[in-house]
Amino acid sequence: MCLCKKMFAFCWAILVTTVMNAQQEAQSLMYAYNPLMYNGAYASVKESVSLELHLNKQWVNVEGTPMTCVFTGSAPLWNTGVGVGLSFSHQSIGINEHSNLQSQLAYRVRLMEKSLLAFSVGGECLWHNTNDSKLANSKEDDLSEALYESGINYAAQFSLWCENPHWSLSFSMKGIGNKKGADNLCSQVPHAYLSFSTIFPIEKKYDVRMEFIAMGTENSPLAFQIVPNLDCEDRWNVGLLYEIDHYVGAMFKAFVCEHFYLGGAYSYALNDLATADASSSFELMLGFKFPTKQEPLTW
Repeated sequence: MCLCKKMFAFCWAILVTTVMNAQQEAQSLMYAYNPLMYNGAYASVKESVSLELHLNKQWVNVEGTPMTCVFTGSAPLWNTGVGVGLSFSHQSIGINEHSNLQSQLAYRVRLMEKSLLAFSVGGECLWHNTNDSKLANSKEDDLSEALYESGINYAAQFSLWCENPHWSLSFSMKGIGNKKGADNLCSQVPHAYLSFSTIFPIEKKYDVRMEFIAMGTENSPLAFQIVPNLDCEDRWNVGLLYEIDHYVGAMFKAFVCEHFYLGGAYSYALNDLATADASSSFELMLGFKFPTKQEPLTW
């Protein structure tokens, strides 16, 4: 009877939830610290209310390169196994601006005492603006004549998350059912993310975690990331980043006090961007976590 009530709550929430996506997926160097950015099922995994803010600047030395601000939040719904997530991002690339609102509804099932399976459905909505008048040299310039275009588009997403104390596996798809039109600048691009992480305890307080991530978009090659990191009692974490044929970098995350933590990441390009003064990118993260149960803080 209890399981039926949980399933009913989950199905009802799907019907009343609206969700929304973006043409340019907001990129993050710190997926290992905030999986909710790419996997909605993570919203039901942890028994805590989480809020996180990411600021990401790509290719620091080049004018007009992507600057992204991403806010994510998630919370469990009482003891139903249902979790809700919300994220908003704003990205500027030269004269282009993308705003993306996304919501997730997730449900988890305990497979064994320390193992679980979570899945989510949701959707996204993208606002895309282009203002060519910003390129005008003067008011007499032809470009200053209200060359402003915008568009809105919608998409859906589906995510899975499976974990136990020694490993976790996640998969998500975004951009299902895009709409494209000749007069609509805003077109959804399908995305897919697959990650696998495993934990190697080395002492009572320390773990080495290895994360393997594959990301793909329509009409683009697959990207592969390897993220080894050292964790101390879920209180601080330092790690390295390596993306095949793309970049190397480093990252960290640390709790400043019981409920507040911060993090950062820096990367250096290994490809042709290095010769074009577009070699470095960085990201800053601020986060708050409030457990709904008396249990150790974890991410």
